[in-house]
Amino acid sequence: MTGDPKWVLARGQSRAFVLAAQRCNEHRPLPSGILQFLFVPSLVNYAFSIEVGLKALALQESGRADRGHDLKKLVNALSPALRAQIARDAESLYPGSRFDSDIALVRDVFEVWRYV
Repeated sequence: MTGDPKWVLARGQSRAFVLAAQRCNEHRPLPSGILQFLFVPSLVNYAFSIEVGLKALALQESGRADRGHDLKKLVNALSPALRAQIARDAESLYPGSRFDSDIALVRDVFEVWRYV
């Protein structure tokens, strides 16, 4: 990993935070019988995974990535062709979704929810 480009390392971190979010979503029975899952940490980890993934794409595409947590700004910093591909992929995975309005809705999840 030492000689890997920054975007490869960032992509790996993005994937690690997806795994963390998925583990937070595991329902575990408490002694009371109630199923516990970690809602807020799940949201924060998913949002951070997306942020780091977008930064990895920017690094791969242009060699630089914007700072900050605003997902919409990070998406908009990518080339129009890459943004269009991401939107098509998202909309094919989630029929009926509208990528532009959906990303605007969750653009600040990391900042808002990490201190809830």
